[in-house]
Amino acid sequence: MSKEAEKMLYDVSYFQELMKTAFSDAYEAYEALENYDGDIKYVIALNYLNLSFQSYVELKRVMHESELHHYEIESFFTAYEEYKFQFKKVITQKDKNTSWLIGTHDRLFESWKSTNEFLVGYIRTNSNRR
Repeated sequence: MSKEAEKMLYDVSYFQELMKTAFSDAYEAYEALENYDGDIKYVIALNYLNLSFQSYVELKRVMHESELHHYEIESFFTAYEEYKFQFKKVITQKDKNTSWLIGTHDRLFESWKSTNEFLVGYIRTNSNRR
């Protein structure tokens, strides 16, 4: 396997790890809204969203530097941006009814799952070329 191919596999694996972290923290932000009462739930949720966004920014950097442009990958970014936008509205408005947020939450999960499967397939296929 060439050095270039090894680097691409490393980048894709790192991308996958970052994507999981960004998704996981975004998921936990939603759980905080559901599991806590009072204004503390917004503080906890926002902290999780900030953690998630840190991973998201690094994810974008890796995507651009490694030229990982593919519609399967782009769909995760679109779902994440929609989720973050809706989530920030909940925080800003101190919305106690978060049932409408579940749609974007579910889309983020489905997008992460689909993108992750794509990455697993890419890694498996290219790892076998050794």
